[in-house]
Amino acid sequence: MKTSDAFQELRAAAALLRSFDPGTLADDPERLAFWLNIYNVLAIHRVIAWRVREPVMETPTFFGVVPYRVGGHIFTPVTTGRSIV
Repeated sequence: MKTSDAFQELRAAAALLRSFDPGTLADDPERLAFWLNIYNVLAIHRVIAWRVREPVMETPTFFGVVPYRVGGHIFTPVTTGRSIV
């Protein structure tokens, strides 16, 4: 799956987040939907990129390893770190 066209499209879309301004989101429901989707995509990205085979809750630092740069900020569900996209 890591070499699939779909994963490459996900990586390309994630890279576009660098220039996205979350301040342009209209209201709280839109902001909530955006950040929930980012959280979910980060988890999917991590599972595919690192070929995670065990339950994510049993994987140390699972959520802190694949950060995204959104606008000028680094985002992971847990910590800040170096962006891979």
